[in-house]
Amino acid sequence: MRPPSPPSPLPPLPDSVWLNILRLVSAESSLQLSDIIDSEASPAVLRRVAKDWRLWTNVTVVNVDNRAQLRRIIPRLGRRTETIAISGSKRRKRKSDGFLLDSFLESVRLRCTTLRSVRLEGLLIDAHCSLALPKSVHHLSLVGTEFDGLPKTRCVTASPFYNLHRRLPNLSAVRLSTSSKWMTKVDLSLLNKSPLRLRVTFD
Repeated sequence: MRPPSPPSPLPPLPDSVWLNILRLVSAESSLQLSDIIDSEASPAVLRRVAKDWRLWTNVTVVNVDNRAQLRRIIPRLGRRTETIAISGSKRRKRKSDGFLLDSFLESVRLRCTTLRSVRLEGLLIDAHCSLALPKSVHHLSLVGTEFDGLPKTRCVTASPFYNLHRRLPNLSAVRLSTSSKWMTKVDLSLLNKSPLRLRVTFD
């Protein structure tokens, strides 16, 4: 006689109910969804539902303190991803842990072809990072983010915003910090004189 199947650790709810529950999880941090998908200990129904594209339309990653966290979400991003919000952690052990890699942004550019809003806040971006993002982006926030390695005496071509109108032709709004130490008159001038007629706000 076959032994009885072990009881399911979860109640037998429809996928639509689990989808709504996981929406609450993803609103806090999309990394938790990745944990569910990647863990063999996760119930099969949760692993299946967590891959639903509707949970990856708006991606949020908070308290980033190492690069591996960002690499984990790359496979989940796609053409239906509309917003990405990434915020850094103040508790990172090393300065390099806060660096946002050009390779990550390049992955976003290639995968998220209909992306509309990007928030890169409280992060450290290398001065040589090209801010390669999908041309579909309309809103960009860099509140609390710093660019490391920019020359203090800056020419136009050394600014992170040089040729921004060509890289992001649909950009309409940029949000920055008033306390950003890296920003100079050259950077602000490029934004204010942009052919895109950007709406620039400060937090």
